[in-house]
Amino acid sequence: MEPGNIAPIVADRAAAAAPDTPAAPPRFHDLDALRGVAMLLGIVLHGALFLLGSEDWPLTDPGVTEGVAAGYGILLAAIHGFLIPIFFLLSGFFTALLLRLYG
Repeated sequence: MEPGNIAPIVADRAAAAAPDTPAAPPRFHDLDALRGVAMLLGIVLHGALFLLGSEDWPLTDPGVTEGVAAGYGILLAAIHGFLIPIFFLLSGFFTALLLRLYG
């Protein structure tokens, strides 16, 4: 063992302290990032609903013209059409992962 290299000692002590502890499952950082981006797009979507002037939303901006509202409508349709399937995909993936881990 090299002087100053304590990694084998730490590994041996950790193994002795918890011999039956299962290894942590791998973390999917790319899916965490996708979920974060989807959540930020959800904030954009709900913020744009204010500017759309929809009857379904309680607060609207009366100064938005029809052309701008149509542009926001296209933005909302694009985000919503992308966002909901992504959330369902992530939900299914993590549900399958949990079923595999815990039965």
